[in-house]
Amino acid sequence: MRLVVISDIHIGSGRLDDCDAELEGAIINFLEILAKDTLPVELVINGDFLDFVQAEPWQGTDLESQTSANIPLCFTEEQSLEKLNGIVAAHYRIFDALNVFLSSVAEHKLVILPGNHDVDFFWSEIRKKFVEVVSKGDGGVQQRLKFHLQKAYQPQNFPGVWIEHGHQYDECNKFEVHGEPRWSEEAKPVFIDNDGKPRLLECVGTRFLIKFLNHLDAEYPFVDNVKPFSKFVKMFLVSSLVPEFGLLKAAVALWAFISYFNKTAYESPVDILGGHMEQPNPVSLFAKRFSALSPQNTKDLTSRLKRDGFDFKGMPFSFYLRDDGRTECLLDHICRNPHILDAIREEDIGYLSKKSIGGYLTLSSSYLKDETEELKAAAKNLLATESISSVIMGHTHEPVDPVDDFNYVNTGSWTRNYRDTKDQRYVRSWDLLRKSAYEKFPFELSYAQHSRQGKLILYNTTYLRGH
Repeated sequence: MRLVVISDIHIGSGRLDDCDAELEGAIINFLEILAKDTLPVELVINGDFLDFVQAEPWQGTDLESQTSANIPLCFTEEQSLEKLNGIVAAHYRIFDALNVFLSSVAEHKLVILPGNHDVDFFWSEIRKKFVEVVSKGDGGVQQRLKFHLQKAYQPQNFPGVWIEHGHQYDECNKFEVHGEPRWSEEAKPVFIDNDGKPRLLECVGTRFLIKFLNHLDAEYPFVDNVKPFSKFVKMFLVSSLVPEFGLLKAAVALWAFISYFNKTAYESPVDILGGHMEQPNPVSLFAKRFSALSPQNTKDLTSRLKRDGFDFKGMPFSFYLRDDGRTECLLDHICRNPHILDAIREEDIGYLSKKSIGGYLTLSSSYLKDETEELKAAAKNLLATESISSVIMGHTHEPVDPVDDFNYVNTGSWTRNYRDTKDQRYVRSWDLLRKSAYEKFPFELSYAQHSRQGKLILYNTTYLRGH
């Protein structure tokens, strides 16, 4: 039997779907190749196969709730099922290809591990519907399609192999409550909300996507394709605090993100933001961004704020930009009502970096870590145990090849991802995220295979630039 592992395909539906026609064709082609393999194949999809977070419907207050103890929650089982139905309708050919793979050789197997974007597989009705769609009523196919609802999967036919999505090592995307993991059959990421409805636990990254990034994604389709997340924050969100660096919408999105995150780890969003050299107070940078708006934009924004219930107490808009506390109050209101920013008409100019800046704002080193290095460190700890000889992860979207005696592979992703260039000083940042910037976001289909000698091999099957 051959072990093949892939991850992070992010198949969705609707406006925010990352799985375009070219990607879908490549995925189907890959499954067709596996189907023709006369050697039995165990295919493991290691998390984020489906993207429930960005599948339709992706906006609406009914998608979020909380427990009586203020633990953030998101989708009900019914909402997840609606999303799955949309995904199946949009990409039925991929589900058909999975059926062909499992039907072609009696020993072919498919094992699915959920990731932070498809935690919805913890719902029994989601698993039931998925099996129904893929198996088409074939009992033999059903028996060879398995879900593994634990942190890691260790294939019975491949002793020593440890397969894990990796999000539980990521502060923004791990699922835990009061320091206790909620990612297993025994401790499901499901809680009861204030209305008595069972809902999925919502990690910080999911909350940020639902509240803000999905809204930006609607205008800038590649906004969530700069991976890992720390790279996106450093390249786009943080730089947007400086007026000539990007959109005010992006700057407020950053504030929304850190405001939410600081509830569990920091006293204030300011504690998460650091600076290099002589950098002004972060809140004052937001005030300057608002002050730089044109008179018409300021007038439109003020009117929108009033309509949405912000109490100016008879004072002008500028009054709320003269004091950090008042500016934070203004920011927090906008974060709760992000559609207010639609009143602002601004160009998507702004550079990724600029020589004339005397050091610009970053996230403090204690907060934002390199996700790729975090997963590598976790893999080293796992490989130090006698029972584990090979580790396979995903999540970061950055492929990692095995090196010498470090038998660790990261399978990267099967979505379009931004590729760095040598000199980005004169690249317009938000232009990069529009649909027209297709060529900046190629994709690479990578999969891990376990060799007979017990070594991991990372194969790159396709490398295509967009048209």
